[in-house]
Amino acid sequence: MFIVKKTGLVPVTDGRNASVYGVTPAQAREMLKKGLAELFPIPEGIETIEVADSVAPRAPAAAVEEPIVEIPEDWATLHHLQKVKLAKAIAGDGFIVPEGQKPAEVAEQVISDEVQRRAAAATDLA
Repeated sequence: MFIVKKTGLVPVTDGRNASVYGVTPAQAREMLKKGLAELFPIPEGIETIEVADSVAPRAPAAAVEEPIVEIPEDWATLHHLQKVKLAKAIAGDGFIVPEGQKPAEVAEQVISDEVQRRAAAATDLA
């Protein structure tokens, strides 16, 4: 099946009265499957993109359970490098130190926010 690049639509015809109109690829697949339309040949010189006539359903992605990072009760007394390591474990790629701030300051904020979030979640469940 070809999509007209300029419009993003697939030209189809109902075959009865020869009217040609454009539909989305998903609509075209559905109409073709039900026999409600036929693909209309696209004239030469029109830019197109080829896509599959049918799309096999994808298997649902398996849920990835993130391990819960253990936050020690005495986290505030940890060495600054240990705080940074803990904050990176909590935030992952989201651990970013803005210019002008120290990694330990950002780490303390990340850990503090996570402790508060967990406390609020525990309160909501109770």
